[in-house]
Amino acid sequence: KGATCEEYTDKVHPSLIEVEKETLAVFNGLPYAGVDILSRDVTAEQTPDMYRVLEVNSVPGVTMHMKPSDGEPRNVVKYIADMIYDEKTGINDKSAMFLMSENEKEKKEIKGMPRLK
Repeated sequence: KGATCEEYTDKVHPSLIEVEKETLAVFNGLPYAGVDILSRDVTAEQTPDMYRVLEVNSVPGVTMHMKPSDGEPRNVVKYIADMIYDEKTGINDKSAMFLMSENEKEKKEIKGMPRLK
């Protein structure tokens, strides 16, 4: 039958969220990521011997949160979209977005982000 996935976000101890934030900070420039952590108990305060960071995904899978086997579904895609796109301008400062100039057809810098070569 395979594995099941329980939506556990609301039960995660704040110290584990801090571990995730510290891990994400190492990858400067990623506006969001999926951090896979193995923990002895995600509801307890974390100490270094209780968890291991397994991997960081720049394109995280979200289905397990949107359609969990057990627990309340969470619309993770909405949170990611809100981080990337601003309602008024369509672009958020946190995202590295590049547009093509209509006249010059070259990549232009947007909101202080460096040009790609």
